[in-house]
Formats: sequence, C-alpha cells, structure tokens
Amino acid sequence: MTNILHMESISNEEWCFATFKNYIHPTDKVLIIPFSFHQDEVHSQKDFDALYHPDFGKYYASIMNGFHHYGIPASQIYWMNYFSAKDKADAKQLVRNADIIYFTGGLPDQLKERLIEFDLVNSLEQFNGLIMDFSAGAMIQLHRVHMTPDEDYDHYFYMNGLNILHGFDIECHFENTSLQQTAIQQAINDYHLPVYAIGDKGAIIVENGQLTCIGDVHLFL
Repeated sequence: MTNILHMESISNEEWCFATFKNYIHPTDKVLIIPFSFHQDEVHSQKDFDALYHPDFGKYYASIMNGFHHYGIPASQIYWMNYFSAKDKADAKQLVRNADIIYFTGGLPDQLKERLIEFDLVNSLEQFNGLIMDFSAGAMIQLHRVHMTPDEDYDHYFYMNGLNILHGFDIECHFENTSLQQTAIQQAINDYHLPVYAIGDKGAIIVENGQLTCIGDVHLFL
C-alpha cells in the first residue's frame, strides 16, 4: 500500500504534479468514498446529490477534473453513494476492484463511523493499492491522531482512525497558529511521536514504511 496525505482536493499544481504522477496512472481505477460529510447537513439522497451529483454536485467537478489531469477518464472513476443500498451491499467488492481509494475532506470521526457501518474497515486496512485523501481523509488513515479545536470541534481530543499508518501524527491545514503549536506540543508530550504539520500546499507520501514530504510540511519532534 502507498498513502498520500494532503490538505486540498487533488490537483495538477506545480508543487505536487511531478511527484503525484509517479503514483497516479491513466489506467488506474478510482473509488471515491465521500463519507466525511456533516450529519447535520446531509440527511438524504437529495442532500448527498447537492454535493456529489455529476450534473450539479458542489464538489463533483473539481475532484473529477483532478483525476482527469492525470489521464484517468470518467469511465474509470466510481463514487460510492452513502444512500445506495446496492453500494452498501457491494462496498467490499468496490474496494477490491479499485487501484486508488480517495477519501474526501470533512469530518474524520463521522467518516470512520460510516466506514464501520459499511463494514469496510478490514477491507481498507488490507488494501494493496494507493490511498489518497485530503484533510479528514488523511487523518482517518492514522492509527491515532490528535484533533485540534476548530470550527467543527470545540475541544482537543484523540481519534482512532484505521489501522494503517503508525509512528507519527499530523496537524492539518497548518498555518503555524498558537493554537496549532499548543496542540502539536500536547500530542508530542502525550505520545512521544513526531508530528508532521501539513500546510494546504504540502503532502506526505508513505511508501513501504518510508515517509517523503513535499511542499509545505514541517516536522515537530
């Protein structure tokens, strides 16, 4: 398995394109799992479509265009629909058929709950392809990650994600604020692990246990 942790939707920007294209190939089949939406904002298929429908979804075009930049056509990209009984029944097979799993941003704890609901945790932990993600999707791959208070979470806490990546922690959307600095130091004090603070133009690539940082990434020990 190879993992790419980043903070913005996939793009062909100069800071990442030359590196990402070594991992994203025109023949790849992509499974997008957009399960990190806020439970207070998405209650139905209609709400889900407002975000991800091919014709009018708020985030659909930007994500699709991101993969098109790497030569992947729409026919090789599948969106898992949270409100589809068929997708829920076929979820494990959809994972097995994919070369790339892509998690969208949002709320990592709610993403984890929905992966459990679809019985996908073990399938994802055993996945042998590329897992890409941004923000919440990056956090979910860590065995344990700290949560810095923000507009979505009003207190500091730790979340157990998937049992995929170990030995480090991350700070998302790093802007070097005093709040982020305090959260990072608390995480280091509590678990004695390095913290990689990832800015919006930064990414970490984990391949065979080796970490490579590109763009705006800062290491705290």
